[in-house]
Amino acid sequence: MKTPIVAIVALACAGLSSLHGEKAGEAEALKTRTSHAALAKRMAKGDDPLANHGKAKPLAQESIKKKEKRELGGILSRSTILAHGGFWTIVPKGSVLHTPPAYKARLSDKPVGRLLDWKEFYSRNRGWIFTQTVEIANARGEAPFSEEVLKNHKQLGRVVVAVLHQGPISVRAPKPTPPAATPAGRK
Repeated sequence: MKTPIVAIVALACAGLSSLHGEKAGEAEALKTRTSHAALAKRMAKGDDPLANHGKAKPLAQESIKKKEKRELGGILSRSTILAHGGFWTIVPKGSVLHTPPAYKARLSDKPVGRLLDWKEFYSRNRGWIFTQTVEIANARGEAPFSEEVLKNHKQLGRVVVAVLHQGPISVRAPKPTPPAATPAGRK
């Protein structure tokens, strides 16, 4: 039973290939690749075969504004670098709430080693980093930390990093409250 079906399929394929034989030869001619020497000649003449291959042209160096050049390194200038054991990460400036003298060297000026994201760096260094969950009001400087919290930071003996939703966040210093005005004539 299988033999007649295979024979019919084979005959059908042979018949179709003879009908399209002329076009198949043309398609083969189009599929041949250009040699390296031919491409080199075209490139020497200034004809770049890949110039308009759906890719955007590179920007001229003059078109990059000075401001954009300054911003390339700006993230490190707005961050604090924490480093230890050949790894480093960045946290926003103002997110490190307390640093004991023993760990001052772990706040680095230059990144050295391999960059890790915050979660991985923190998981490797839980022994010397403590995360203080803050509220948005604390981060904005609208609500100061209590004296008890600040006292606990000093007693921990670890670097304290402010976090919100498990990510580091900078904390502004609370605005000083103006002294209450005393009514005239009273002391």
